[in-house]
Amino acid sequence: MTVLSFAILFLLTLLMFPHLASAQSQFNLSKCPIPQIEDIYQPLEQLKYDSSKPSTNNLVVWKAHTQLAEKVWQMFERGELQKREFNIDACIKKPVNDNDLMLATNNIFLQKTFERLNKINPQMYLELNQKIDFNQIVFQTFAYCEACQMNSKKILGEKSAGYNLTTQALFMNIQTLSPEDWDVIFIHELGHHFDQTRKDSKNYFNLENIKMILNLQKKFDNGESLSTAELQQVDQWIMSGLNVGLLAEWRVWAFTLKYLDGVSGQYNFGQQTQWLKKYRDMNTDQRDVELFRMLDSRFKNSNDQLLSHQLVQQRLNLIRTQIRNDIVNHKLNSELLK
Repeated sequence: MTVLSFAILFLLTLLMFPHLASAQSQFNLSKCPIPQIEDIYQPLEQLKYDSSKPSTNNLVVWKAHTQLAEKVWQMFERGELQKREFNIDACIKKPVNDNDLMLATNNIFLQKTFERLNKINPQMYLELNQKIDFNQIVFQTFAYCEACQMNSKKILGEKSAGYNLTTQALFMNIQTLSPEDWDVIFIHELGHHFDQTRKDSKNYFNLENIKMILNLQKKFDNGESLSTAELQQVDQWIMSGLNVGLLAEWRVWAFTLKYLDGVSGQYNFGQQTQWLKKYRDMNTDQRDVELFRMLDSRFKNSNDQLLSHQLVQQRLNLIRTQIRNDIVNHKLNSELLK
């Protein structure tokens, strides 16, 4: 038997009987950027740890995942995750269950973030916690593995964070957010969770409402006059859209700044949130107006076929003008918490 034939036979044997390779370490410790990962995961090799099975029912494995997540949080706080292409697959040859790792990471990052938020504004933190159990928040971090990064791009695109109105899940990418930006962006996305006006406006996406708008557009195109009731239907649908988009962002950024009012003196904004600095010293009324003006200038009317129709554009321009006047005259405020 040649050396090549022997090597092929040996590899086939390992594929057919993987337990024969159990003596080899599944952890690529030499290339791992996480300190003391060997101390964390070495005991699992003695348990003949099966990475394909969930570890949530195994306290020893779960403890290891939690310890790893705490190490990653410490690296994140030091700004080390942004400086390297961090991938858990570089640490573990045969990756442990990614879902378990991410669940442990979500738990640790959520816990540590709330500890930081409590220090920023204890009074407002207590107020929010009385409205909802923070432990019930669906929170997903992204990092660790190629699959996780693919999910991040699928859900967030090029953004670093987001909030899903349907699932009410909060998403954060721990590799694209700096420690300085983290708290501010988290507060912002958390604000979307508390924005009941936005949640009540989900009918904007309702298929029946879209069909109704299309029918009224056809009537408009045929030269027929729309009744007052029909125009009100169009206006209500447009207003729902604004409460999901422009006005939602206005309320939530105002909420974010209000939360940061708990910090006395200067706040150390990161690169992504530096633009908020100019609004911190404004009183609430002035902040509402100036913040809306800035956002209003950036929210252009859509070129979408449905939204760019003449009927919708006419009504939208009228509504946006009225909203601008109402905000300047303090008839409409950014209060998020009811």
